[in-house]
Amino acid sequence: DVSAFYGSRFYNRAIVSEGSNNFKSLIYIYRANHGQFNTEWGRKDMSAPHSWFVNLKPILNDKDQQKIDKVYISAFLESSLKNNYSYHNLFKDYRVGIDFLPEDLYTSQYEDDGITFLADYTEDMELTTGSAKGVSINAHNLKVWSENVLTLRNDWSSAQGLSGVFLGWSKIDSTDTNMGEYTLSFDGGLCSMLNRDSLSVFNFLIFNNKGDSLDLSIEFVFGDETKCIYLSDYYILNPPLKTKLTKFNFIYTINNGKEIEMVPQYIEIPFSSLIKGSNISLLDLTSIRFIFGREEEGEVFLSKIGVY
Repeated sequence: DVSAFYGSRFYNRAIVSEGSNNFKSLIYIYRANHGQFNTEWGRKDMSAPHSWFVNLKPILNDKDQQKIDKVYISAFLESSLKNNYSYHNLFKDYRVGIDFLPEDLYTSQYEDDGITFLADYTEDMELTTGSAKGVSINAHNLKVWSENVLTLRNDWSSAQGLSGVFLGWSKIDSTDTNMGEYTLSFDGGLCSMLNRDSLSVFNFLIFNNKGDSLDLSIEFVFGDETKCIYLSDYYILNPPLKTKLTKFNFIYTINNGKEIEMVPQYIEIPFSSLIKGSNISLLDLTSIRFIFGREEEGEVFLSKIGVY
């Protein structure tokens, strides 16, 4: 919406209270514009002479943009008014609706009252502690390890209201085998720490902040056994999505040439896919490790790391 993703600030301000049975979700549509979510305002979205300089060529056509409207507004009403929870899967992962959504690049986020956050990066600026009691954090072989708030691409770099950790790595060359690691450890085991006898899903927000492609490994340590997966087995991250809102000119620009809006993607990894066909017990889960370095250089933003 508009020239920066201001709606993310409202989304991040909205609190989903424990036991409320509520949820919240957002969808970022790469080639949508402000004016075509309705049938009146049109493609140019501003009057002359400013409209002469707006970069219109990449924008979705109005019918496709309004089709996205229909899909998500209908799903929201079904969920919120009729308690039809099957639509929640669309809000968690836009790929559920990929057969009837127009072709574009999407980013989605989701949160409901069932999530327990292990690290949401709101409690303090201490790098080695999580937000849940008993969670400790450490990192190795990282060029960047800092906690901060995401900003919008507007001229003032306004805060989105989402805090998280920036993790960056850089190898000497292709023969460098040192991998960057970011580890969450759980005092006494995760289930014991949370006083739970089972867990269903591991979830987090992630944004690729550098490089066209990015993949990473995630290790789950169950006592003496380790289960390793690739993020790409569950989700292919978008590259940083560049946007030119105005044509190349020396007269009129929007957002002073800031091309990238940082919008993290919500990821879910079912624990059932990790322990299926094995003797691994979730009661033995003692740490989760993000491993970086399949690319020689990169940076990610992580936030809202939690479990169901």
